[in-house]
Amino acid sequence: MVRQRILSAVVFLPPILAATWFGDHSCLWASIWFSLGVGVAALLGAAEFYHLGRQGGWQPLTALGLLGTALFIANAHFDNRYTGHVLAGMLVLCSLGLLLRNRVEDAFVNLAWTVGGMIYVGWLLGYLMLLMKPPYGHGWVLLALLSVFAADTSAYFVGRRFGRHRLAPRISPNKTWEGTVGAVVGAVAASVGLAAIFGLAPRLGYGQAAALGVIIAAFALFGDLTESLLKRSTGAKDAGTIIPGHGGVLDRLDSILFTVVAVYYFVHYLAAA
Repeated sequence: MVRQRILSAVVFLPPILAATWFGDHSCLWASIWFSLGVGVAALLGAAEFYHLGRQGGWQPLTALGLLGTALFIANAHFDNRYTGHVLAGMLVLCSLGLLLRNRVEDAFVNLAWTVGGMIYVGWLLGYLMLLMKPPYGHGWVLLALLSVFAADTSAYFVGRRFGRHRLAPRISPNKTWEGTVGAVVGAVAASVGLAAIFGLAPRLGYGQAAALGVIIAAFALFGDLTESLLKRSTGAKDAGTIIPGHGGVLDRLDSILFTVVAVYYFVHYLAAA
């Protein structure tokens, strides 16, 4: 398992970092490729989300859910100006889809799962694109992504070595309080170090960079536990198998989805202060 996780990181991490580094909106084509990469990740994650729903015995409207996910990603390209329009339109389409299906059983759950997937994956992941745009840029995106990676990696190895006290045994039996402490230390160290490397420290300050690291660790854990709860409710161990040693795309996005929103608003209000 450890070897698979390391090999997967070696294979998948460099192209992700390269796309992020060169995806700054100062270059049109690079920004388009970055947006397309986020869109593909969102669609794969949403497809796994709806597969989880089917494993749980429900019948979400997968095609409409993927359409809504794509529209939320496109909406992020336009600074989330059309969020209300997208949400209202998809609610109407999904309700119409359920009526045409003419199936009464679990209609409410199917509607909630369909709309929930496009919001959970599409809307939240779209904040990566917002964070990439001026006045922010790839430094902030890399700080968010790499700090999440540091938190996850630290939690995994510290938990394996020192983990004794279960954090949430009914939701995620392998998570421990010791691993959580390791995640916080890893995220804080990464946030402070990356703020210095990317030239964000003068504007952010090392104290605020450390505070941001704590926030990243907290939201990464929150996102991880949220997805674990969803998987438990459907009886699934992983959302997919596309990434050896890690599971599916959604299993990698879970720690990022809420975290990137938190980082965006942290930086947004810091810039406005």
